[in-house]
Amino acid sequence: MARGVTDQFLRIVHREQRNAILTLFAAVALVAPALFLADLADAPKLGSVAITFLAALALSFAGGLLYSWRHFRAVNHGLKTHWTTWMRFSTTSGSLDDVERKVKGKAPASGSLKGFALALLVLANGAAFALLWAEAAIGPAFTLLAVVLDGVTLGLTAAGSLWLLGWCSLFRRAVQELVEEGQMGIWGER
Repeated sequence: MARGVTDQFLRIVHREQRNAILTLFAAVALVAPALFLADLADAPKLGSVAITFLAALALSFAGGLLYSWRHFRAVNHGLKTHWTTWMRFSTTSGSLDDVERKVKGKAPASGSLKGFALALLVLANGAAFALLWAEAAIGPAFTLLAVVLDGVTLGLTAAGSLWLLGWCSLFRRAVQELVEEGQMGIWGER
């Protein structure tokens, strides 16, 4: 395996790959509770709320795949044109997004917006469950909103994680082959 700067970048890619696997499993596992919540607000069997959740999940998954394809096309282009810069910034970065932002000259991203959005989603699901439990008149409508947000979030998360997982695997194999063929030096130069 390569050593030096390329090795650091490959560690980041490996960590991203592991996180993508965990995120994908979590997204898939959370589909069942979201369907349960939809079922509570719905008619028996598959009612309109559950179908709306599944539609939101499928559409956002497709949208997430399209976004990920475009995003990683840009990442691949950036790696091809600014390889040395990517490798240099990887020594002081903890994630692929950090490296990309540094290469583009942007400030590090704050995780607080993602965390805030996920906290609101958890609260919305809790409120929907409480409203359904109390048999409040607004319960089904609020639950519809919550499960649509669940579907969009889970679909985008699963699609992004799946694409990242595939990209990491391809990238690691490609770098390994380049090192073995002698086309890439141990410090990441091409």
